[in-house]
Amino acid sequence: REKLNELDYAQVPYEKMPAGSVIQVATNDSSSNISINSSAYSDFSGASINFSPKLSSSILLITFNGALRQFVLGNARGRIPYGLQRNGTQIKYFGEEMQVRNLNFNSSSVEFTSKFYFETIDSPGTTDATTYTWHYRSIDSATVDTGGQTYRQTIYEIKQ
Repeated sequence: REKLNELDYAQVPYEKMPAGSVIQVATNDSSSNISINSSAYSDFSGASINFSPKLSSSILLITFNGALRQFVLGNARGRIPYGLQRNGTQIKYFGEEMQVRNLNFNSSSVEFTSKFYFETIDSPGTTDATTYTWHYRSIDSATVDTGGQTYRQTIYEIKQ
């Protein structure tokens, strides 16, 4: 009890916090409209986070959510894979998280919006500033855009 009374809880060193403690949180969101129709990756501009972990042994819980709008012509197929980059290098690939096929409404174009939510863990092993950026692409060259809707990335540093 004496030791507990000695602690200044507003000043507990990160190293003394128990495992599982959230040390810091960073979030960034954007409503920038991004429109693509190619198989080249395009970044979700405005939602990148430059994050400096307090401890090199921490893990980072990274979440990303928002919505994409896709325009598919006639009986075409539309597939959208997502990825997470750390300092410009893709570290996580989320496959074809949104896929549509055979939406043949009298050969007219089809427009629909789909929400997304991703969650992953990273262990950068450093306290250096690290930039996390999400990106996506259109495998089948269907036009895809953010429709001006808000998308948000959040990073939680968790002590191990």
